[in-house]
Amino acid sequence: EAISINDQKYYYYYNLGILFTEIKDKDSAIKAFEACLEISPDFESARYNLANQLIAKANFEKAAENFELIIEKNPVAIDALYNSAFIYFKCLKNFTKAIEYFQRITRLESLNIDAYFNLGLSYYFNGDKEKAAETFQELIMFCPDDSSAQYNLALISNELGRKDQALILLERYLGMPKDITEYNYIKTAKRKLKEWKED
Repeated sequence: EAISINDQKYYYYYNLGILFTEIKDKDSAIKAFEACLEISPDFESARYNLANQLIAKANFEKAAENFELIIEKNPVAIDALYNSAFIYFKCLKNFTKAIEYFQRITRLESLNIDAYFNLGLSYYFNGDKEKAAETFQELIMFCPDDSSAQYNLALISNELGRKDQALILLERYLGMPKDITEYNYIKTAKRKLKEWKED
């Protein structure tokens, strides 16, 4: 009733969207945020919440569109930039777009480790192994303890025919402190190190 009486009060729709989000009613949350944005299309928080609900519904293209609308109005919206980049990288496999957004993040936050790491992977999956190697090298320069960067650079160096560098990097990776989540990578690294030395 409050909404029908105050149909120009976008904040009612926004609060309704938040309520539906909390009770995990994604479809109703999406409708409420869309109604809010019809009245106030520049309401960044509503558009951000709408995009997140679209992700939850696996509507990745529309989610990316909404994050990009945020970025158009606010070019330094880091969360929107990162979410756009990650959707294009992980969900849509559009590595060219992922590279564009991860680059923008690294220009704004030069020490953003996650952005650098995913930028390197985006270059790799986009077929540019040289740029992938350069990106992981840059990451290692300001974060030498990043074992995942060492591991990926080792594999890429081997693919580029830089066997000596690949061996050094893989041995360095195996000597670095790691947690249990890297168990499978450690097994693979040990196997590859043995294979490379025998070549």
